[in-house]
Amino acid sequence: MKSNQPYRDGNRQDEIDLAELFEGLWLQKTLIFSVVVLASVIAAVYCVLSKPVYASSAVLAPAPISLYGSIAGQFKSDAGNSVNTPIAQGMALSNDTFRLYLANLASTEVRQAFDAKFGYSKAPVELQIKKGREAKPFDDPASIRVESSDSSLAKTYLDGVIRYAAETTQLQVNSYFQASGVEQALAAESLFRTESASQPAVEVKPRRLLIMTLGVVLGGVLGLFIALFRLMLGKRKAAL
Repeated sequence: MKSNQPYRDGNRQDEIDLAELFEGLWLQKTLIFSVVVLASVIAAVYCVLSKPVYASSAVLAPAPISLYGSIAGQFKSDAGNSVNTPIAQGMALSNDTFRLYLANLASTEVRQAFDAKFGYSKAPVELQIKKGREAKPFDDPASIRVESSDSSLAKTYLDGVIRYAAETTQLQVNSYFQASGVEQALAAESLFRTESASQPAVEVKPRRLLIMTLGVVLGGVLGLFIALFRLMLGKRKAAL
């Protein structure tokens, strides 16, 4: 029967003793620390050189159904229509009008018209709309957010585009009402209710704390990798 002792001895030679590993890393602590410092400096320079981005946001929701009471009464529900109670009709009008408003707010055509009218065609802005779940019988609020490298522009643009989309939707809805024989007209303020008004813009990018933390962590990982590579290379050379 052949002995497997040589095989075991070979394995022992290939294994790295933990004490030896820690000792080797400790001897290279200056290298590891230097890599961490370098990565941190790069992260800090990125934070300093990156142009800050500011954001202003507002939360809008469907308008109260009380604003649609008299209008709902002028619509005759079909016999097969499940929306056949006054309250359900009011909710349906409020939700449908709010959805139309959000669609206009997200519309590229409406945005381009707003930008052209008020001179924002080349403005550094980004509009974000986070819609609710459209849960029945009443829709969830929607978050409207504008990001810009200009801190004063973010809130001004947000307030302006919210108002312009409301006026556009008002014209569409009232034209539809008129064609449907409904005498009452909606005001732009009746298209939604404001749950959270726009606030002065705050800086949202760069996320300096996160970037600096990643710089330190990645620097530590890279430093350990370099140190381990040097240990393995030195062991191989010693074995030759």
